[in-house]
Amino acid sequence: MEVTLIIHSVDGAREVPLSGSRLTLGRTEPADLVINDQSLSRVHASINRDGDRVWIIDEGSTNGSLVNGAPVSPSGTPLRDGDEIYLGNTTVVVSFSQSVSA
Repeated sequence: MEVTLIIHSVDGAREVPLSGSRLTLGRTEPADLVINDQSLSRVHASINRDGDRVWIIDEGSTNGSLVNGAPVSPSGTPLRDGDEIYLGNTTVVVSFSQSVSA
């Protein structure tokens, strides 16, 4: 299964593949994915993956993180295809697709 994050920020939309087991999102480095949004914390949240399981963890952000309008659980919130993540003024749409084998 391939996981793509579609980031909607003040800079427009971009697609980012989730290629590893963890991707941190935030306003500045050391976040893996830096997003131009001053309402984000330096390292705001992380998207984690173990096989077909994908979940988000709020990394102690000042303004919190939401999935489909509900706060992210302290232990992490599972993600499904089409979920919308709200980080400050940024929206991230989660897209799952099956890999095509040759």
